[in-house]
Amino acid sequence: MQGRAQKKVAGGKLVKVWVEYTPGKILNVQILGDFFLHPEEGIERLEKSVVGVSLPTTQDTLATILKKTLRNQRMELLGAHPPDIAEAIMEAMVHG
Repeated sequence: MQGRAQKKVAGGKLVKVWVEYTPGKILNVQILGDFFLHPEEGIERLEKSVVGVSLPTTQDTLATILKKTLRNQRMELLGAHPPDIAEAIMEAMVHG
């Protein structure tokens, strides 16, 4: 299954996600938008951090995974926050 979602976050930035998943697991995620991530090449690490997550899951669980990845990889997200991305991922899987 596949789903897409977009979310306008506080400050006016846009977060877009594409998610491929089965009923039991997230298979692939693509995160796009007009927010900033430093270093830029870190987006793939952020996307891969939620691949393999068992479903069902919660928005809080996804946000925690994203936060830990940002911290552990010394990346900085500007214009969006992990809960924003997590919300978009959940929306993509629910309303696809």
